[in-house]
Amino acid sequence: MSLSGVSERVLMQYLANHKNIRKIYLCLDNDTAGNAACENFAEKIPNDKVVMRLRPVKKDWNECLTAGIICFGFFNNF
Repeated sequence: MSLSGVSERVLMQYLANHKNIRKIYLCLDNDTAGNAACENFAEKIPNDKVVMRLRPVKKDWNECLTAGIICFGFFNNF
């Protein structure tokens, strides 16, 4: 789902509406704002969820796509 930037409102509403979700993959940009937002989300997501970060090897996922890069960077487990 799109988070409309780095606001947590959409994610929190989705989790409230879908209580069966157990794993969350954060796929934000690999820049200062994206990294800070991932840390912020990880702190606010309920502890009964598994939170993983997929970090693009370039600045964002579109740069990876246009460069023909199909592999992920690395996973961070919060």
